[in-house]
This record gives sequence, C-alpha cells and structure tokens, in this order.
Amino acid sequence: MPVRCVIYSRVSTDAQERDGTSLDTQERGCVELAASRGWSVVRCIRDAASGFHLEREGVETLRGMLRRGEVDVVIAYAVDRLSRNQNHIGVLIDEVEQAGARLEFATERFEDTAVGRFILAARAFIAEVEREKIVERTTRGKAERARSGRLPQGTGRGIFGYHYDQESGTRSIEAGQSRVVVRLFEDFVAGRSCNRLA
Repeated sequence: MPVRCVIYSRVSTDAQERDGTSLDTQERGCVELAASRGWSVVRCIRDAASGFHLEREGVETLRGMLRRGEVDVVIAYAVDRLSRNQNHIGVLIDEVEQAGARLEFATERFEDTAVGRFILAARAFIAEVEREKIVERTTRGKAERARSGRLPQGTGRGIFGYHYDQESGTRSIEAGQSRVVVRLFEDFVAGRSCNRLA
C-alpha cells in the first residue's frame, strides 16, 4: 500500500493567497519531497491565515484526516508554515504521532531522536519570536503612518467623511460628509446599534 501524504501550505493574508506564488512554491517543494520518497500525495491543503492561531480551516481539515487515519505523512514546507506558535506545534506533533503518522518538512530535516525533537522545538520557538517581531514592526509602521497623517495600509482610499490627497497620501475632513459621520458617532455613543444606524 502506498504511503499516503498530505501537503499543508500556509500564507498569512488573502492577498498573498490571491498572488499564489508563495503557496505554489511551498506546495512544489513538498510535492518534490513526496516524489523523491515515492509517497502518494492524497491531498494538498492551503490556508490563508495567521500562523499564530491553531483554529484554521486547513489545519482543522488536516486534524480530521489524522483522526480518521487517512494520513501516513504530513508535509509542510517549513516549521513556520505549519504554525508560529510553539505550543501549537507541540499539539500538532502529538496528534500526528497519535495517528501513527509522521511529520516532514520540505526545507528542514529533524531526526526522530531527543536531539532532533529539541531542534524542532527550537525552530518552533524561533517561528514564534519572528511572529512577535512582525507584529511589532507592523504596529510601529501603522502608528508612524498615522502620526504623519498618512492612511494606514489596508484601509483603502474611500473612507466616508474624508478626502484623500493622492499626491501627499494624506486625508482631510470632507465638510459635506463630516456632519453625517459626527451624527453616526453621537448616535452610537448614545446607545443605538449598528443595525439601527445603517
């Protein structure tokens, strides 16, 4: 009976998923590993979600397949693609082992020894630290953009109540719409629900 493997790939945002390059690259590396070992790829699972949260659609699909005994090997491109939370890596490793399967990475090899498990745990720790750095850099960048009067990334240009100056990247209050915005905020503070305001 052929060794059944499932490939798991992840990017953090929907935009990265639409671009597809990273997911395709990850998947290709995993498929190459499976082919080099003679394993049969039964499913490729893709997620576009933060690696810090365990509750991801793709991870839940993978966990269900493990519980049902449908997987012999799980392949991810790298530790940080599986998760950026070291506790979650531990949970997933435990579930893989309880299912009688094993976990492999396209870019990294870990021996099934105490030292190999330690190195894997260290890589999971590094992935979590990197996530904290990403959050810190993103927060700092957004705060600086706001301090300089520029739009934070991802908010778009069509914010009701504001005029966007494309040249300077700043916004100013749109006099005609500002009264509506002020009234909406006042009504919300007074206890009106979002549904009633709409």
